[in-house]
Amino acid sequence: MGGEYMEKKRGVVKIFFKDKGYGFINSGEKDFYFDVKNIVGANLPNNGASVEFNETEGKKGPAAANVVILQNIKADSDDSRVICEHCKKKMVPRIVLHQGEPQHSVCPFCGGVYKKFPWPLSKKVALVAFIVVFLFLASRFIALISR
Repeated sequence: MGGEYMEKKRGVVKIFFKDKGYGFINSGEKDFYFDVKNIVGANLPNNGASVEFNETEGKKGPAAANVVILQNIKADSDDSRVICEHCKKKMVPRIVLHQGEPQHSVCPFCGGVYKKFPWPLSKKVALVAFIVVFLFLASRFIALISR
């Protein structure tokens, strides 16, 4: 049966791994395996694209041949960039460290501060400890002077 076309079908690309060159089409009844050799034309389908194909039997089950993209949808974007509120450019903020602690992030284009980071817990604890010791010593000093 390999290589014989059963019938023309329509379906939706369930998943297509561009880096590996293969994917699966769901016809509503079952899933069909396909790879880049089975695609008609130079474009690759994105997940969710409407396609038409010939049903065939592959080595491991239902397969698709002569896959024609009817309607490709926009690919999912991995764009994790943000918009700088100062220069309005898309950017990946750069983190500024001081003594190994993150202080804030900046725009690599204009240098504007994107986000200030809160003090780490260790510095907050150290500040509270300093204030407690200072107040204790100040009260002892005042008690010593007032005698």
